[in-house]
Amino acid sequence: MTPQDGFSVERLERAFPVELNALIAEALAEGDDFMSGLAEHARTADDLDAEEGRFVGWAADRLAGVASITADPYVTDGLTGRLRWIYVRPVFRGRGLGERLVRACLDYGAGRWQRIRLHTENPIAERIYLRFGFVALGGTSPRATHERSSGQAQRDGNG
Repeated sequence: MTPQDGFSVERLERAFPVELNALIAEALAEGDDFMSGLAEHARTADDLDAEEGRFVGWAADRLAGVASITADPYVTDGLTGRLRWIYVRPVFRGRGLGERLVRACLDYGAGRWQRIRLHTENPIAERIYLRFGFVALGGTSPRATHERSSGQAQRDGNG
């Protein structure tokens, strides 16, 4: 745990923790339907794909957030990664955990993919992604709203 924010972020080497089910249920109840994809993924993918990076954020012993980066399943060029299933429980929002999870994913994806894509409809999340150098695709892709080249200068997410 880091003293400044009270969170620890770790990369999972194997399956998601059992606490994930409660986090997904909370997200779905909140209307974050994209988390149903993570529920299905967690049920069917016991072991990590060779390139997948799964990250969880903890507040003491409580699962506070989750994020993943994978090869983009909608682009088959082998050069494109995708930020997926980034979610922070409401009680922990606004304290930097989302940024830390995004940074962990981007650090993991560096050198693996030439570009990283994502889809979001959340304006608060979009501001975070823009700080990390993502650019809006302006409706040019039906499966992604933002993209970031791995050749871009790394940003720390703080502005």
